Amino acid sequence: MNALGFYHILRENGIPDSQIVLMIADDYVTNPRNPYKNGMYVNGVKPDETWYNEKTELDIRGSDVTVQNFFDAVLGTGSKSLQTTNEESHLLILLTGHGGDNFFKFQDEEELTSKDIANLVEELTRRKKFQKLLLIADTCQAFTLFDKLPTTTPNNVYALGTSLRKENAYAHHSDIDIGLSVIERWTYGFLNQYRKRPKTTTTTTTTLYDLMVAPFEGPTGIPLGANVGTLGDFREIRLEEFFGSPLLHEQISTRKDASPSNNNNNNMAISPVQSSPIPMTRIGVETPRLTSTPRHVSSSSYPMDMTAVRDDDYSSPLEPGDTSFCLLVGGMFVLLILAIGVNGKSQDVSNNKNHL
Repeated sequence: MNALGFYHILRENGIPDSQIVLMIADDYVTNPRNPYKNGMYVNGVKPDETWYNEKTELDIRGSDVTVQNFFDAVLGTGSKSLQTTNEESHLLILLTGHGGDNFFKFQDEEELTSKDIANLVEELTRRKKFQKLLLIADTCQAFTLFDKLPTTTPNNVYALGTSLRKENAYAHHSDIDIGLSVIERWTYGFLNQYRKRPKTTTTTTTTLYDLMVAPFEGPTGIPLGANVGTLGDFREIRLEEFFGSPLLHEQISTRKDASPSNNNNNNMAISPVQSSPIPMTRIGVETPRLTSTPRHVSSSSYPMDMTAVRDDDYSSPLEPGDTSFCLLVGGMFVLLILAIGVNGKSQDVSNNKNHL
């Protein structure tokens, strides 16, 4: 549901499926234990509210959801991949599922590590695959996945983790009919804040900070049971830069109407929204308070290991290390979504505090 929530927003805002790669390891939609056949509901069964329907294009599923296929999809080297990204692309990578300190699991067989992520970012940078890159991890100890990003990481790379080292990520609620948790707390809060934002057909001043960080700050914020960590200033990035907007949808529809023979053109030129420079400021979440430097924000109690990770030999395709794991990826012009459950089995939902 975490992955499908992001996918739903991007499709609503006109991001074409040709620029989205959706990866989900578990076929919960057709699972015999799912009483809601061919549907996925976040707030109980209501007409037309399934987040999975005939319009959902699932590109990679089941045993094909591997670390190598994830790399290939992001770098554009696979048969189902983001093949049109370039130096003008806004690329969003969201990892959601089961993880821990510096790792993210793939189907209990592989792990994506913080070193793998650092190598991937360097390779994407070398190949000029983005203008801006947003990494989001929604899992236990999520922010540790960015520990190995070097201090020389470009200023156009942003990262957010929904929990810090030694912190867990918790489910928001469970469904009594299926006996499983439905969605994670941070994702549920972000999606609700997105729905409540001011509606407009033009660009707004709403930033990623306004929806991804601020609602979870302080004693009156949405409770997560963890703290949000960020790399880069989320105040300087407008929402539309990675999630599109009704205006973007209108532009795409107009282009399609004007050129019906080019409806499947994956190289549609859409100028990215430019954000005005905003000075760096201190940002963070209470208890413990996150502190900010010009590039990295992390818990003062658990400082990040900023050891540079470099590989001078890029002659061969990027391959995973000895261990690797991940879940969802996307962007304004391109989106990759990968979602993986835990063991493919039911989780303990007592007190709604089962770990994701």
